Amino acid sequence: MLKVLVIVPTIFGYDGISNVATNYYIYQDHKEIKMDVVSINPVNEKFKKELDKSGGRNFVIEYRNRKPISYVKKLRRIIKDNGYQIVHVHGCSCTMFVEMLAAKLAGVKVRIPHSHNTTCDHVKVDKLLRPFFMKLYTNGFACGQEAGEWLFSGKPFDVISNGIDLEKFGYNSEVREQFRKKYDLENKFVIGHVGRFSEQKNHKKLISVFDAVSKVRSDAKLVLIGAGELRDEIEAEVRNKKLDVLFVGLSDEVECWLQAMDVMVFPSLFEGLPLGIVEAQAAGLPCILSNTISPMTAITDLVKFVELEADDAKWAETVINSVDGLDRSGRKGYVEQQIKDAHFDIKTNCRELLQKYKKILEETK
Repeated sequence: MLKVLVIVPTIFGYDGISNVATNYYIYQDHKEIKMDVVSINPVNEKFKKELDKSGGRNFVIEYRNRKPISYVKKLRRIIKDNGYQIVHVHGCSCTMFVEMLAAKLAGVKVRIPHSHNTTCDHVKVDKLLRPFFMKLYTNGFACGQEAGEWLFSGKPFDVISNGIDLEKFGYNSEVREQFRKKYDLENKFVIGHVGRFSEQKNHKKLISVFDAVSKVRSDAKLVLIGAGELRDEIEAEVRNKKLDVLFVGLSDEVECWLQAMDVMVFPSLFEGLPLGIVEAQAAGLPCILSNTISPMTAITDLVKFVELEADDAKWAETVINSVDGLDRSGRKGYVEQQIKDAHFDIKTNCRELLQKYKKILEETK
């Protein structure tokens, strides 16, 4: 049986990298592979139940950024004591050097950093660590072509798509009706966003665009799902503008919220291939994205890109017009097939990842 240690060196929640790691665990064949997880905070309840069910473990090392040397020592000990054959780290930058170093010191032959973005929040640190990082990893993974080119600087890598459960996220009119009634969203034009409250996600632009939409459609409501360091600031902005915004916080019912929405808006400053946009497309939602997000995100015809610098009126017009004549129920099968053809079906992806692990290990012999 293969023994793999998955590491998530960012806050473990219900979105982003956490979601990718969760999906690749839940739908994996645990008769063939033993997977444990290291995180800097305890995993969410949903993932904890899955780990318990499959006999996996969650090791928590909270001080990665404050005490990197102690972090490396403890991580090395965990890796060595449990005899992992592969260490697979999800991240966005060359700060994954610390995990690669721990794995190298523990004698692991297969050390995989997995790139999830096209840049990072700490470019100077990334640049400083890049020469060391490049010497320590053995195989590169990326969520998309641009994310791989960013992290691996011309060296080869494999694209591992951010797959989803199509049955779980496919359009469901009954769930839509129930959720809209439960949260008083009936007769509302619901604009949605799922993501961390951070500079990258550009909530300030989102609020500004929503303000412009609200001036045209009085029935407009914005639903924000996620947590993060900038939430208080965004809440203050919403109060100041007197806008109709629902702050959901972290949620393990994202698939239901997607049914209740009418359109998803993502004005991010930069992105690799965000899982939330794949999920939104599976739910049949029009997705209005900034042109700074990877074009590979457009895996269906539901995606429209708008220049990040475009004025709010242009954004608002695109958002409002995106729902014209859209039949989410009638297009369900067509959308599902588009996503399958683009290799974003998590069940297929997990089988392919297992075979990739086996092939990489075989090549090290």
